Amino acid sequence: MTPEQNIIFDELEQKAQGKVAALLGHLTRMEGAAELATALPKIIGPTALLDTKKNLQRIWELFGLYLLNQGRVHEAIPLF
Repeated sequence: MTPEQNIIFDELEQKAQGKVAALLGHLTRMEGAAELATALPKIIGPTALLDTKKNLQRIWELFGLYLLNQGRVHEAIPLF
């Protein structure tokens, strides 16, 4: 992992809880980005994103940034 990826992953580990934390394993899987694009909207719905106290917008962003920093730009786009 690059230093940028370490920073992003560390922040994800700190902020992600419950069902969202279970998605961290998808970051290293070949099909993980497609699975995240399907799973994130189910776990973090549009109304949940409105609650700024939970940092759910940032968590979603971090998943995309992690893939982006891996050079998996085409896989990160659906997460943004």
